[in-house]
Formats: sequence, structure tokens, C-alpha cells
Amino acid sequence: MEHPTRQPEASPHAWPESPPSLLMASAWVRVAGALMLAAALWLAVGWALK
Repeated sequence: MEHPTRQPEASPHAWPESPPSLLMASAWVRVAGALMLAAALWLAVGWALK
């Protein structure tokens, strides 16, 4: 039972019609996570060098 409307290039976790706001939200979550990771690493290095 194959769905004819399924796009082969779509990721398994993506909706067939993903709204741009959801894509922007996931991008901002990744950016925020990277910034928090960089800040935590910077604080850890600064505390270790004290």
C-alpha cells in the first residue's frame, strides 16, 4: 500500500506540507542550542583558566 502523494525527498519526520514557520522554528532552536553550547564551553574554559 504505497501513498502516491508521498514525496521521496521528504524526510521521514517531516510533514507532507510543512509550514515555513515550523521550519524557521526548528532552525532557531538549532541556532539557540549552538549558542548555548558555545556559551557553556566558553564559561567552562574561562572558569578552568582562573
